[in-house]
Amino acid sequence: MAAVAVAAALLATASTAMADDIDGCTSYHTYIGSRTDCLNASLTEVPRPLPRDLHILDLSHNNISTLSNTSLSHQPPLSSLEMLILDYNGITFVHRDAFRHLTLLRAVYLRGNRITQLHRLTFFHNLRLQELFLSENPLVLPSNRGFLSVRLLLVLHMDGCNITHIPPSAFSETVRLRALVLANNQISSLDERPFAPIPFLMFLNLSNNALQTVPRDALSTLQNLIRLDLQDNRLQNIEVEALASLEGLRRLELDGNPLKCDCQLKPFRLWAQNRSLAASATCVNKKSWDTLLNLQC
Repeated sequence: MAAVAVAAALLATASTAMADDIDGCTSYHTYIGSRTDCLNASLTEVPRPLPRDLHILDLSHNNISTLSNTSLSHQPPLSSLEMLILDYNGITFVHRDAFRHLTLLRAVYLRGNRITQLHRLTFFHNLRLQELFLSENPLVLPSNRGFLSVRLLLVLHMDGCNITHIPPSAFSETVRLRALVLANNQISSLDERPFAPIPFLMFLNLSNNALQTVPRDALSTLQNLIRLDLQDNRLQNIEVEALASLEGLRRLELDGNPLKCDCQLKPFRLWAQNRSLAASATCVNKKSWDTLLNLQC
């Protein structure tokens, strides 16, 4: 997937090491512009000045608790910035216009902070934003509107965010999503068609949650889904009807679930075999996923 490679491509470019120190930071000139690293620099705000042609800015592991509407409004403006990394800063508040002037942003990392809410228009003006990493924040999803309005967002990570429920309109304004990671949360059930607003999704990760069942209509709108990760939940059985509409599904991961490989599960195993589905699973009884095909019922 082209979008997933954005971060890797940008990072790989930043390998030529020349340059100057800015408030405990180091800048590297690259073929596409420059990268500035400010890791573990005890910063409480975004440093100034920064290179005019800055493409990658890493501010991880500092003490920047607030992003105001002027935190990233530099002079000269950071008009070339494509990747912004703000992991593990203890950020609690992000102003709705904090990123407004960063018009070329493609990837934003906000992992491991203390963000509970984001204004839905926080990234509305970042028309090129494709990847957003919000992992390990105690997020609260709004119940009656879209979580964020990001027109071209392709990849969204919300793993480890203490999410217990997915409201039906949560992704109504990120309709182009191709990959959604909701692993390591506390989701115990899925409503009817919670992913209906994102029909182009190709990868869904719901691993390490508390799902006990997959309702028949929960995933029915994801006909473009290629990979589904349901590892480490509490599933004992899966009905064929729960995944039958996923015409594009090629890989299914079920390891770490207390599946009972008995006659009740055999129809699903046969369906997976007939679909040539690459499926991995473990069983809690003495049977195995592979020998389930030969089980006499």
